Amino acid sequence: MKLRIRRDTVRLRVGRSELDQLVSRRELSDMTHFPGGETLGCSLAIGDQPGFGATFSSGVLRIILDPGKARQWASSDEEGIGFSLPLASGHLEVLIEKDFPCTDPAKICASDSDTFDPRPRVDD
Repeated sequence: MKLRIRRDTVRLRVGRSELDQLVSRRELSDMTHFPGGETLGCSLAIGDQPGFGATFSSGVLRIILDPGKARQWASSDEEGIGFSLPLASGHLEVLIEKDFPCTDPAKICASDSDTFDPRPRVDD
C-alpha cells in the first residue's frame, strides 16, 4: 500500500494482491517504524455500515470504505474510488486507487512519477 498526503488530501494506492486481501479480509494494514520506537500505521477497511470515514488516532490513519461501493469498485475496471469528508474548515479529500500494471498501451495509465523510489539514483 502506498500512501501520499498533501494538504487536506490522502491518496492510497493498492496492488492487486492487496485489493484481493482487502475484499477477502475486509481490512488491509501496514506499519512503518521510525528510529526511537515511533510508528506510523495505515489501515484501509471495508466498513460494516454504509458510508465513508477516516480517523487518525495513536499514530494510525484508518480509512473506511462504504461496503457496497467498495465491492463494486474492487470488481470493476474503475481505477479509483474517492470521497470527501467535512473538516472544521474545508474538506478532507480521499482517493483510493488500484496500482496495477498497465496492460493496454493505448490506455493512459496512472503515473507514479511523483512518488518516492527507495532505489539509489545514478547520475549520468
